[in-house]
Amino acid sequence: MLEGDQVLENTQAGLFNLPSSKLFIDFCDELVQRLPHVLVQGKATSVRGSDGAFEVEVSNGSFVSAKTVVLALGVPGAPAVPPAFKHLPERIAFHTEDCERICKLQKGCRVLVIVGGLTSVQAAQLAIRRHCKVTLCSRRQLVTRNFDIPIEWFDPRKQGRLRHDFWLLPAEERLTHLRATKGGGSVPNWYMEQLKASQAAGDIEVICGEAEVCSVNGASVEVKLAGRCQHFDQVIFACGHKPDITALPLTRELQAQWPIPTVVGLPVLSKDLQWGTHEQLFVVGALSGLQIGPDAANLMGCRRAAEVVAQSLGLRLWQRFSKPSDGSISICGNRYAALGYSEDDDDDDTTDVETVDSGLDTDSTS
Repeated sequence: MLEGDQVLENTQAGLFNLPSSKLFIDFCDELVQRLPHVLVQGKATSVRGSDGAFEVEVSNGSFVSAKTVVLALGVPGAPAVPPAFKHLPERIAFHTEDCERICKLQKGCRVLVIVGGLTSVQAAQLAIRRHCKVTLCSRRQLVTRNFDIPIEWFDPRKQGRLRHDFWLLPAEERLTHLRATKGGGSVPNWYMEQLKASQAAGDIEVICGEAEVCSVNGASVEVKLAGRCQHFDQVIFACGHKPDITALPLTRELQAQWPIPTVVGLPVLSKDLQWGTHEQLFVVGALSGLQIGPDAANLMGCRRAAEVVAQSLGLRLWQRFSKPSDGSISICGNRYAALGYSEDDDDDDTTDVETVDSGLDTDSTS
């Protein structure tokens, strides 16, 4: 006999495998082609107005009018940098959000990548492809798993209870729970296999331990790793961001106009992901973590947030009370209307119901 976890692993493993990037891109392309939309390319700088009459200002000077606004902004905030490296000059150290600098690394460049999560491995792989000499340093052993949260959050038999327990917590305790559930960065097995292959080929050195800056010498820096000093031309930080809704001009202005409570930079939204008293200004994605849960930034959490927004706007309601103007039968008001209807049917239905009820009553007393 298999234990419960083994049954889950063997019978439902396919549900939890990572989809390929091509599959996701194809899915998005299909939605773009099928769903009506207008694409405005630019940077939103402000949101003003009220429910049903918002006006979004774009960096190019144009304005977009909208009845509803949904903020899907990722994690706005300052890049996280280890304290020991904060004083390094920008010519030597930069964050992974600066993709252009990673792509411009020169052949033979000595590169140190700090912190051990998926982003750090991806940055290291790109540096290897640029023919750099790469060292990856993590304070703890690299953790291999397909998802950055426990698999229970994807299990339909358990996720409901987990989310319910999460929602019962005060906002401050939810943040603690978010951090504890994620437990730091992780690397999917496929990337870990590539990393090990690069190690075997001598293209990268992986060090687990503390990093300490010894000195800065012109265009390079000397760093002590696991008791050994090494020189590097570039240091790349893959440490994520510290959430702060005041870091973006857009959310900073929103907070100034319509203040809402925050917990360490994360907004406290309504149960329907609404901003303050607004009913048609929503927040989804990583910034909705205090309401959605640890998977807020993942596809499953984003889908659940989209369902909350759609439900709040009434977009999923099948029941409509208005009849079509052309006189046709609408199956929205009554899902059985498409089967046909006449006034005579009312009498027949009433008789049938009474007969059945009478029979049920007789059976229950016998």
